[in-house]
Amino acid sequence: MPGPRCAENDWVALLVRVNHEKVAAAQLGKHGYEFFLPTYTPPKSSGVKAKLPLFPGYLFCRYQPLNPYRIVRAPGVIRLLGGDAGPEAVPAQELEAIRRVADSGVSSNPCDYLRVGQRVRIIEGPLTGLEGSLVTSKSQLRFIVSVGLLQRSVSVEVSAEQLEPITD
Repeated sequence: MPGPRCAENDWVALLVRVNHEKVAAAQLGKHGYEFFLPTYTPPKSSGVKAKLPLFPGYLFCRYQPLNPYRIVRAPGVIRLLGGDAGPEAVPAQELEAIRRVADSGVSSNPCDYLRVGQRVRIIEGPLTGLEGSLVTSKSQLRFIVSVGLLQRSVSVEVSAEQLEPITD
């Protein structure tokens, strides 16, 4: 039987009840777990003034293999994401990209997970060095950062001058 696909202090994704992300995060923090709940501010036209979770129904937490059941017993938490072999670590590069987007102050929105599209790298601005996919939406260029384990993405408006193609 294979062992867990993550080690102590790896970041794992938690499936949580929708609209309970902040409650679950607060409970994990109360029990000493480090967590990351990326949020965004919706456009003013939406009428929503509060910050909303960038990935509704999901939350990230540092994994502690000695007591993983305490994580899933937190109110609002449904389960750790992974498979039969145990929880699966979120790649550090993906989590760091999401953290940079969330902390940058750049206008961002959740979007559908994309598997295809041109791979690009941002070469100027607060997100320099990030790699992702390029799509268009309403005649605007959007840069997509994805978390494969969640099959969720975040889009950021960019200009063509900020990008360079990634060639294999």
